[in-house]
Amino acid sequence: MNVLRVDGPGSLPRPPPSRSTGRYHASMRAELRNLARSPQCAITTGTAPADEGLDVVVEGVATQVAATGHLARLWKTRHGWDFRAVDGLFVGDEGNEALVFALRPATVLAFGKGEPYSQTRFVL
Repeated sequence: MNVLRVDGPGSLPRPPPSRSTGRYHASMRAELRNLARSPQCAITTGTAPADEGLDVVVEGVATQVAATGHLARLWKTRHGWDFRAVDGLFVGDEGNEALVFALRPATVLAFGKGEPYSQTRFVL
């Protein structure tokens, strides 16, 4: 998830729990401060090779959603992270808490890599 910092855009790798629910993310304190100031953010994904595959950027507005047992199981299955959903938050074994945000897409950018190179923009 990419968020806006006081000194400009920033990016911190934060994998989604699954491909089917890629719009959900658990946030850390720095992201929370930045999202409170500006909910605009972007999620990026793509392939490592520079000459093949597709890179995608989804831009939009993040809103806090309640953590659920279903999302906690997805995080566990995909990443091995042990969270429980308690009062709308993710709670870890050591009592650490994480909020969950959903991205409401506004614009999708896609970049085809390799001959022929391509790009497209879709506004929702």
